Amino acid sequence: MNKTMVMNILTPLIAALATYLASKVPLLDQATWNTLISTIAVSAVTAALAYINRPLALKDTVGGMEHTTVVTDKVSADALPKNNDVIAATPGIVAEIKKATQS
Repeated sequence: MNKTMVMNILTPLIAALATYLASKVPLLDQATWNTLISTIAVSAVTAALAYINRPLALKDTVGGMEHTTVVTDKVSADALPKNNDVIAATPGIVAEIKKATQS
């Protein structure tokens, strides 16, 4: 799910919630409620996406370091096509890693 999809889902929900709050809690008008709810919602989505994408960002960062190769799952490796130091684990690679760690 990308940010455009998230915002397209959130926008009508935010508008509906702002309308409801403006009618039930008349301390603020609908535009103010909309701004408050939008700010909270966008902050929450940003934090959630940052948390979800954290492992991939870590693999990309570590893979970019000198003399370092990250062996990971195929999905993560495919998601970082520009980083040649992030590779998918294959049975041969796994066997070599096990062999190297047992020595």
